Amino acid sequence: MGGSSRRLLVRQNATRHNATALETTTYVTPSGLEVQARVRHRAADRAQQAQQAQHPAQHRDTDLPYPDQHFAVFVVFAWNYDVFLIALRCYVTSGWGQRIIIIDNSKTQQLANDRVVAKLAGEVIGVGSQLTFSQVQNYIMSIARERSYDYYFWGHSDTIGLASAPDKLFADEVMRSMEVLQATEPRWGIAFFSSDWLEADWFSAMRTDMVRELQYDTFVQVYFSDCDFYPRVRAAGWKTLVAPEFPGHVYDMNTALSLPLHDWNATRDALEKAKSEINNNNRNDWKEKTFTYGERVGMEIFQKASNSYFYEKWGTMNCGEIDGMHPFGLTPHGPLKIQPWEARKKREEEERAKREKEEADKRAAEEEAKAEEAKKAAEEAQRKAEEEAREAAGPVAAEDQQDELQGARQEFAEIRKAATQDGEGEGAGKVIVLP
Repeated sequence: MGGSSRRLLVRQNATRHNATALETTTYVTPSGLEVQARVRHRAADRAQQAQQAQHPAQHRDTDLPYPDQHFAVFVVFAWNYDVFLIALRCYVTSGWGQRIIIIDNSKTQQLANDRVVAKLAGEVIGVGSQLTFSQVQNYIMSIARERSYDYYFWGHSDTIGLASAPDKLFADEVMRSMEVLQATEPRWGIAFFSSDWLEADWFSAMRTDMVRELQYDTFVQVYFSDCDFYPRVRAAGWKTLVAPEFPGHVYDMNTALSLPLHDWNATRDALEKAKSEINNNNRNDWKEKTFTYGERVGMEIFQKASNSYFYEKWGTMNCGEIDGMHPFGLTPHGPLKIQPWEARKKREEEERAKREKEEADKRAAEEEAKAEEAKKAAEEAQRKAEEEAREAAGPVAAEDQQDELQGARQEFAEIRKAATQDGEGEGAGKVIVLP
């Protein structure tokens, strides 16, 4: 294509369909491929949109890219509109068109009246009140289940997909990979479109049959949410895989990039340059810069509490220890090496046994002390009884002794009297010893 024709072209042809204003929009991708999509005006038929949000349609594949497949591409918006809008335009030019469903998870439902986003995306669904990462994942799962999608894709609002070559389309490469995956892996549950674990969760496919069984743990937040979820997916018999035969690239932004989408080579160079400058340890700084002071403090406390919960659940902060797999699940499947709450239950059992032993020892000590007190009381009672017995026996003995002495004295007196009367009688010469 010529220089002017290599610009991103948008040709609009207004039509009428079911009394609702529609536009057929043709996007010319960086490789020159034309991607058509049917776009509904944001201002048109608001009642129907409200009803759709309340009772989402079971099928919305007509006039959409890849009409023989039943799926959606979910993008969650929460922070930084400028970064999000660049990513959204890239999702559209990647070939997804009206397959894109935006989940407006912003604090103020910022996208409610945004005509640009409404024109680019197939749907914009507000959550009403801002959800945590795990909660919004479960919300997406509920939509997929309700609409009976075969599977769905979800990507970050700072993620950009780029085809492997100028004449390729990112969405085509993804869908060809999905064909191989579904033909070769009957138990696939999650497919990652990157083999780099730092990039694995930027864009992935989720199988709806899998999310009918499993959900994210809403007490685990952000950084450990996937660490908690992926091992449970594998333990349930589903596979977490790198998407097969996928040659495309997935990038993320931590700032609003100026991308020449009309030029594949220049776009790739800009993304590679930005990638080399991103510190993955601080890749969410751009989000945190939008927080108020109170929100930063709250998130810090919330994250610490979530980490404590994760540790209580798994007994480790090392994701790989849970089932011995790669931290972000880039190996197929396997049983859990650690059962949820196993460490806590073991610790609680040990603490319970320790408490019971301490209580038993305390009771034994109390019984021993009581026995010792009873022994001392018995000894004291015996001593007092003996003392009382001696005191009671003392006056009787003295009285007997006095009686004996009195008898002896009487006997002496009688002898003496007899001696006096007889002179030489029997009593003469006797020696009487009185007591």
